[in-house]
Amino acid sequence: MVNEKQLAIVRAALQYFDEEFSPNLDSFAPYLDEDGLLLDIANEDIRATRESFSNLRPRQVMIDIESSKLVMKQHFASKDAMVSKTPARRIKFATLLLPGDWIN
Repeated sequence: MVNEKQLAIVRAALQYFDEEFSPNLDSFAPYLDEDGLLLDIANEDIRATRESFSNLRPRQVMIDIESSKLVMKQHFASKDAMVSKTPARRIKFATLLLPGDWIN
């Protein structure tokens, strides 16, 4: 799961990429894996991603990995199941990255 500290590191990395590679015409390409190279990422994409990540806040949720649906407290058969670390093997904890203005 992504936490605030890790999100701060991603923001710093994006700022570094943006500031260091912008004048050098996509010179960050050697840092991309094969999948990233296929995406045709340009310097302007780094800046847009940096802006997107600037206001995100992590929130932990439970997800049913078989159906990819969020799990709510009322989905548990008992209170004991709700408070156990892994109430079912298919239920996992995950992180949602939400815009900060969505969170009070």
